[in-house]
Amino acid sequence: MKIYKLTLLVIFLAGKALSAAQHDTSLSKKKIRPLYISIKDFENFKPEIKTFDTSLFNLNFINPISKNNLSFQDLGLPGTPIKILNIESYKKTGFDLGFNNMNHWFYDIKNSNDKIIYAPTPYTDLNFSQGEKELIFIEAKHTQNINKRLNAGIDYRRIKTNNYLFYNFDNQTYDRVRIPNIYNLKLFSSYHSKNDKFYLLNNLILNKSTLRETGGLKYPEMFDTTSGKLRAFENNLSNATNKINQYSFEIKSYYRIGNYEYFTQKKDSNKTDTSSFDFTPKKYIYHCINLSINKYTYYDPNADTPYYNTTFFGKTNADSIVLKEMNNRAGIAFNLKNIIFKTNAELSNIGVFNRFYGQQYFYNLSLNSNILYNLPLRNLIIKTGVNAVYYTAGYNKNDFLIKAHLKIKIKTQTSFFAEIFSQKHKPEFVQSTYYSNHAIWNQTLDKTNRNGFSSIVFFERFKTKMSVNICHFSNYILYYKNTAPQGIDFNYLNTDIENKTNFKKVFFVNRIVYQKTSKTYNVPEFSLNGQVYFESFLFKKNMFAQIGFAYNWNSNFYADLYVPYIRQFVWQNHIKTGNYPYLGVFIRATIQTVNLFLKFEHINQGMLKSTYYSTYLYPNVPRFYSFGINWRLFY
Repeated sequence: MKIYKLTLLVIFLAGKALSAAQHDTSLSKKKIRPLYISIKDFENFKPEIKTFDTSLFNLNFINPISKNNLSFQDLGLPGTPIKILNIESYKKTGFDLGFNNMNHWFYDIKNSNDKIIYAPTPYTDLNFSQGEKELIFIEAKHTQNINKRLNAGIDYRRIKTNNYLFYNFDNQTYDRVRIPNIYNLKLFSSYHSKNDKFYLLNNLILNKSTLRETGGLKYPEMFDTTSGKLRAFENNLSNATNKINQYSFEIKSYYRIGNYEYFTQKKDSNKTDTSSFDFTPKKYIYHCINLSINKYTYYDPNADTPYYNTTFFGKTNADSIVLKEMNNRAGIAFNLKNIIFKTNAELSNIGVFNRFYGQQYFYNLSLNSNILYNLPLRNLIIKTGVNAVYYTAGYNKNDFLIKAHLKIKIKTQTSFFAEIFSQKHKPEFVQSTYYSNHAIWNQTLDKTNRNGFSSIVFFERFKTKMSVNICHFSNYILYYKNTAPQGIDFNYLNTDIENKTNFKKVFFVNRIVYQKTSKTYNVPEFSLNGQVYFESFLFKKNMFAQIGFAYNWNSNFYADLYVPYIRQFVWQNHIKTGNYPYLGVFIRATIQTVNLFLKFEHINQGMLKSTYYSTYLYPNVPRFYSFGINWRLFY
């Protein structure tokens, strides 16, 4: 009955959009699409103007990792902790508390994805998805220019869903359990002076997550040997909750120095008047201050259940860790013809509070320098650069990251990128020190070393990208369920081929990954992700539609377990998961400024065995129906 109602709603919305398409009023008044410049391009003296992505491709995916065709582990539901099934070559420098599995569902509190937006016409982008088990996904953006030099906007995101497979037994009655419940809010603004020399950017971010922890299936053998969507299974935890609250505020300011080029026009036979000017920056100085608070809480009133191996502080869990940071960064950059030089210094003040051991204070002082060289030739563009970060004092003293890269582009058809890197960093804070009701360790760990090489070749004509990544890791820290984290040494190889090709109106998008480790770090050896779809215009070209199917698969491997009371995926070598294909069909369509989709996930459920785990004890979603609409509004 619910599917019937949802289908009627999709048909109604499509009908309304088609009706609007017959009477196009978009030309009745001038509407200017919003444009933006990324902060990365802005800081590299490349004012490349871009537009927001309004394409149909990947519209039907909620999970941000699925949009990149990557394999991952989660707890079987959107909005749950994620572990990507490959190894990052190097990591962000500086202090790392260590709770990062939910970051993909949050706005980045370090604001690395900032944009300078120009929206002369107020612009709103609404994204709504709904599905079975009360899945709700809402995403909204509104931005507009307050005046010619001031832009402001808001981003909002909300995701929730109810339990799929895990129920609590209580006299044969089953309770619905809302597992993920996430709110994200971002307020942003940007201002530039009349002469284009001064820029000011502000951000306020709030992330809030409530995750009902089940502990996974209590009796997985029952799940493995039965089938059907209406099955109910007892879980290990009945009332445990992990909560995350993040708040951050950031101000960035830039003062640019450069040359003006004036454009004039004659007012009469003797006088001229300046009509406009173009400012070309040659250097800038900048300052950034970022304040953030992160609070992590694990609560379980029934801490004496057999699920917990040990209990140190009583029969009720109320474990919490609070991280407070203030980062001050100041720097200068020069644009010297084909050479760009940037350098900055950063001072960080850090406070970590745990209810069992109290408050600890740290600081970091680091230096960061970057040199980029661009050599444009007739049919060839060569770009190279070196980036070095070094921590001179504080918690991460003597940590460093050095990267050198080379990029060659030939006649806009083929490009080659190569990078070598070396990093030495202190382990995450909770890998060394952790106090909770069920896990305690306080240890001194050696620093982790990462050294390697990566290369990418992109063939524009064939829309194919091939990459190779070779790394050696020394003292790479892994989590374990019943012991403190420990370091291992191993080598890592990753090869990746991405391709998008078509035969007339049929498109094939594939990503194939092969990876291998020399020791006990567990990753699937092979993985395959992609889509096949047919696209065409319909209804007298008033609708553009794509119809197809998506798939993902990875080979058998010892996937990590998830332990909720330490909020980590932990190593194991007893149970293998994988070697199960997931298939889904979808319809995507565009009508003027409206995008629609309708999809069925995991349509092959029941055709193969029931062991379709994302993480052991956490099955993936069963056959699942959802729809969504994306509406872009200009005023």
